[in-house]
Amino acid sequence: MTLQVEIPYAGRVERISVKQENLIGVLTPSSRKAGGFESLAEALRKPLKAEAVEEFLSPGSKPLFLVNDGARPTPTWLALQALEGFLRKAEPSFLVACGAHPPPTRAELERIFGRFLARYESRVKFNLSRAEGFVELGQTKRGTSIRLNREALKAEKVFIVSSVEPHYFAGFTGGRKSVFPGVASYSSIEQNHRLALEAGVRTMALQGNPVHEDLAEAAEAYAEGREIYSLLMILDGRHRVASAFAGDLHQAFHQAAREAEKLYTVEAEEKADIVVSVAGHPLDLNLYQAHKAIEHGKLALKDGGIMILVASCSQGVGDEQFYRLLARYGKPEKVLEAVRRRYRLGYHKAAKIAELALKAEIWAVTSLERSILEKAFMKPYRNVQKALDEALKVKGGNARVLVIPDAGLTVPKVPSG
Repeated sequence: MTLQVEIPYAGRVERISVKQENLIGVLTPSSRKAGGFESLAEALRKPLKAEAVEEFLSPGSKPLFLVNDGARPTPTWLALQALEGFLRKAEPSFLVACGAHPPPTRAELERIFGRFLARYESRVKFNLSRAEGFVELGQTKRGTSIRLNREALKAEKVFIVSSVEPHYFAGFTGGRKSVFPGVASYSSIEQNHRLALEAGVRTMALQGNPVHEDLAEAAEAYAEGREIYSLLMILDGRHRVASAFAGDLHQAFHQAAREAEKLYTVEAEEKADIVVSVAGHPLDLNLYQAHKAIEHGKLALKDGGIMILVASCSQGVGDEQFYRLLARYGKPEKVLEAVRRRYRLGYHKAAKIAELALKAEIWAVTSLERSILEKAFMKPYRNVQKALDEALKVKGGNARVLVIPDAGLTVPKVPSG
């Protein structure tokens, strides 16, 4: 029997055909009834180790909101809707925590703020990591310089709005990441991200993870002498709010991380010969972000298998630095040697791609030119079905296939041994 599997691609739904005997399964985050707005309202009614939100956002207060950029699916507009009654009496300003990403496009700003953009646009600023205006607070114990945005440092009251999802080297997104790297300088972010090459770094790992511990230490330095409140969301596979936590940043983040692990970890009965790993929106915008789908997908891929990345990459490669490194050397081994000699921001992604290319094949269904993908050790395709059919020919009639329609929010767990 041939089965039809739906996957998102380039803003539409595509159907791919795969024989039932080949298909291990289709992995999606655990399903539950989305709480939506009520989850946010409930979290705000029961803050963790914090004062009531109406006291924090008291009339006349001037909180600085740190919000996610367009690279995250966070429904910031819904959080603002939940806070609307308090915000009308306060004087909020907003800093988009872009980290080293470029500032949001107009369309992204509208997606982030929704109807609130018209009201608050004049109060919105962006973290431009290469610009002037960063102040050093000191260093972490691992030697990372804590250089933060001057606007963030001016604020005495800070309200962090973010979502918590799996992250392949920080453990999870959200929480402390809104501060660091969210409002940090490029050089500071580069110093932290070099830790992504060390042991202990993996998806959904916090304890013993040097990247997370460095981020948390930087966020603690920023919190000293400031009032910080947070509203952290966990999203389901359709990017709806499944649950939320509010109040103390540390408490809310760790509660959200535990909830996120339960939601996003999905059992797979075995590793696959072929993994179709789809980068959902907005990770599909460029290759730099879409790489996260590879990192999750490879957890269920056999050595010698074929990874099929599906991502439209309508905005191209994204960060050029990691791609230039891949394209310069021509062989994965040489890329890894170059990373060991000198780390620059983005090189951890090049290293991860090179590592996988040494033990598996990477195929990619994108809108990028063939030559771009080939220089990144990826075999280019335009059609998902064609890529899958050819992969089955290569791996044989008994090949086992796993499909992950939103690999950015799905972390496969396979039996050990």
